Amino acid sequence: MRLISSALLALLMSGSALAATCPEPKDIQEAAQQSTQDGFEGYEYSADKGKWKGFAPNADDQGTKEIQLETLTLQNSREGDKSVICRYQDAKGGALSISGRK
Repeated sequence: MRLISSALLALLMSGSALAATCPEPKDIQEAAQQSTQDGFEGYEYSADKGKWKGFAPNADDQGTKEIQLETLTLQNSREGDKSVICRYQDAKGGALSISGRK
């Protein structure tokens, strides 16, 4: 029983540590100008002096932004061998993923 408790505690602590590596939503910045990635018009996003990067296409053909930065919340994160991916969502359902190298 003690082994199971220790394993659960370690798992919970590692999840918290991983989430702590993701930038705070308030630290994510949007590029001033639109750009194109993979044939989609949208905006680039970054945090921590460019160590974290992401891209979100426009929500429609009129150039409406997909993301409301002021309402972003961290939803989850995933750690790979070389990077961490952090997924955020805003109040209207817009989603943003940013990644950073380890």
